[in-house]
Amino acid sequence: MPELIAGLAQAAASGTIAGQYLPGDITCDALPFCDTILCRDCLVHLSYENIGRAIANFRMSGAAFLITTTFPAWQANSDCEDGDWWALNFEHAPFRWGRPLITINEECGEAGGGWSDKSLGVWRLAELPLPD
Repeated sequence: MPELIAGLAQAAASGTIAGQYLPGDITCDALPFCDTILCRDCLVHLSYENIGRAIANFRMSGAAFLITTTFPAWQANSDCEDGDWWALNFEHAPFRWGRPLITINEECGEAGGGWSDKSLGVWRLAELPLPD
């Protein structure tokens, strides 16, 4: 991962791509101020506890909105150990974030279409309850 970050930072410095690329831990490292956080394909790899920490940390950035991966057709959530993966529907327990303001279906064709509901959901960060 450090090589990826270094390569992206070098490409940005040379003007090949735009952006700022820094390593960090979303659960505890200070994040730069921004309006919106895009956290695609990440929270689904964290335990409930660390999702709560990440959301609290995202709020500290001053961001108004969170865009993150969600699976709207998924009816029940299960906790996992950090690094594992599980489809999560943030509308259901233990999150109960309510319906996203916007849902963008990614039209995922992986697993023979088994993840066809994989979407990006947009929520107001200040309104998100932390997990039970």
